[in-house]
Amino acid sequence: MGWIGLRDRSGARPAECKTVEMGAPGLRGLSDDALLARGTLAFELAFTDEEQVPRKLLEYERFDGWQRRLTVYLNADYSLSVDCQQGSAHSYVRLSGVHPENRSAVLVSCCWDAPERTGLLSVENLSNGAIRQAVFAAPIPLPAGDARRILECSAHTRVDRNIRFLAISDRAEPIGPRPTIAAGALVETVDGPRPIERIRLGDQVVTQTGGPRKVRWILRQELPARGQSTPITLRAPYFGLSNDITVTQEQKIVISGADTEYDFGRRALLVQARELIGHPGATVRCECTTMTCYQLLLDEHDCLLVSGAWLSSLFIGRLALAPEVVATTGLAEVPASFLPVHPRHALPVLQPFEARALHHMLAG
Repeated sequence: MGWIGLRDRSGARPAECKTVEMGAPGLRGLSDDALLARGTLAFELAFTDEEQVPRKLLEYERFDGWQRRLTVYLNADYSLSVDCQQGSAHSYVRLSGVHPENRSAVLVSCCWDAPERTGLLSVENLSNGAIRQAVFAAPIPLPAGDARRILECSAHTRVDRNIRFLAISDRAEPIGPRPTIAAGALVETVDGPRPIERIRLGDQVVTQTGGPRKVRWILRQELPARGQSTPITLRAPYFGLSNDITVTQEQKIVISGADTEYDFGRRALLVQARELIGHPGATVRCECTTMTCYQLLLDEHDCLLVSGAWLSSLFIGRLALAPEVVATTGLAEVPASFLPVHPRHALPVLQPFEARALHHMLAG
């Protein structure tokens, strides 16, 4: 089934999207005693300049009939630990070095497969894509009733204020590079424009710097539509668009012209969609709970012509050099010989402080 419950605690930006109490609609068909033998608990955590450690990020405890407890700690050394207890069963995992240097945000995913007796705790730095992981044995399946109460933040649950959203899936969800373009966006190929959901392996797409390039892989994934994956509608005719498209906040867009050359010394630059929020051509969408997105992997990183705008293709950096991490991502099925190394982006990527200056320039 996939993502079965989502709790939004922040929205994309306070001025754009108020907190929505989502509850757990996908769990309503399950009895409280039903067990999620496999699954993923994921949340996005923002770090601030006034970080207090140690502290509990998530705590759930219930004693009706038998004790159940789930606690996620941010420890004094900025390691992350997940402690789970159900009756006499107990599992524990700890992962060090999770604190990002630039005070950005991280995506935490704790996956379990009770029948296979294996679990995985992953922390991804959302500013640079760095991934840290720890494997643990004998994870405990989560009762559906407990999952529901965690997501509803009942009296049995306490959630840190810097957690932007909580989501639970009934399967082990991939981590790492995520797709960023929603269905319906038209990708220019050598045979003409085609909806991204209809692109096939081997198709040749038009790119900005390398001419026609062959599609090496197509990444497709259902994502919780919150945090870094909050949908943004880019509106025509801004950014060269011929029609509106929807992307996630992580999607990078090419901004070019005399102004960028004057202010930044480059004719063309990449900027994340999240940095365009507030521009009349970029509107946050908050009505959906999940969104299925796509991205195209090329041998070399480049920019795709999508509905008239240039958008970054999938960038995976040096992920191919870490096969044990690749196996836990959406690229796990890609043959090892197919997976390229991207030493750099095709164009410079603006840092957040530079993007703010760009936003002011575009507004003018």
